[in-house]
Amino acid sequence: MGRGQSTEGFCSCSPQLVMHYYREDGHCYPLYEQGPCPKGHMLKFDYRTLEPVCECRDGYMLEDDGACYPLNTAGPCNQTSCHDGINCYLRNLDTLKTECKCLPGNVTTADGHCFEPYSRGPCHLGDWLVFSQPGVAVCEPKTHCTRFDNWFYWTPDQRCYRQYSRGPCPAGQLFYLDLNTGISGCHCRKEWTPYFWEEDGSCYEQHSVGPCPAGMYFSFNQTSGKTECNCFTSHVLHEESQTCYERMTNGPCPEGQLVVEDATTNRLTCSCHSGMTAHYWHADGRCYQHFLQGPCPQGQTFRLDRATGRPACITWG
Repeated sequence: MGRGQSTEGFCSCSPQLVMHYYREDGHCYPLYEQGPCPKGHMLKFDYRTLEPVCECRDGYMLEDDGACYPLNTAGPCNQTSCHDGINCYLRNLDTLKTECKCLPGNVTTADGHCFEPYSRGPCHLGDWLVFSQPGVAVCEPKTHCTRFDNWFYWTPDQRCYRQYSRGPCPAGQLFYLDLNTGISGCHCRKEWTPYFWEEDGSCYEQHSVGPCPAGMYFSFNQTSGKTECNCFTSHVLHEESQTCYERMTNGPCPEGQLVVEDATTNRLTCSCHSGMTAHYWHADGRCYQHFLQGPCPQGQTFRLDRATGRPACITWG
């Protein structure tokens, strides 16, 4: 060992300790601990920004108030709004969103966590959680539909269906396993906010056509807290008629123009220009919908020529 060298350690912190230097307060912290972070967070290294950042711990979710809350606990939920049960903070397996859900009063396990009855909960794959009495949860084998947590068995046709899907149910009702009885059936309840359509009092599957006009699909708006009809991504809303029309089709447009989306209003407008190369016909300066006659002679169809990548009049067959 050379003169002047030492085997003794020392305490240090500087910006050169990239993975541990927290710029906001100029201190260094160990990773994967709370460090300078709020409750429910831990310090992790962000390889994109090359700086340590505060992120939610595993099993915690970030809410609008900036705090991280543990799943399957009371979390940020208002317990006064839930009668004869617990308002449990959990992830909805259908919408993949976190939510506060009122569950029956016997859904708290011995370690203080809450789970939906007849879900996998803390059980091994292939088992589900059954509450035999308040506060006593038992993991039992799930006889049917073991591959997915939110799929349940329907005895009449001996098939599995996803919770809150149309499944074997009549129009306006959804397939549902009752959390109190463990019996599946077809129901519609007003408190099923993401599926309930106020106008006809029926329930519809998310992202289905549901009660919506042609070109629209049924969905839940997280901001307004209500269900609504939205245009498919391949369609654009015509404000005047409240109808969705497919892009690059004739729609309500005058001859020679096609349906496009106005970049400012995100609503339907009619247009035709040379930049619409797949539909623009140089001979007359108009745009035409594919697979119709368009500007072509009788017996030919206006569509893209695979060889040139440009529109052409092509004889079928």
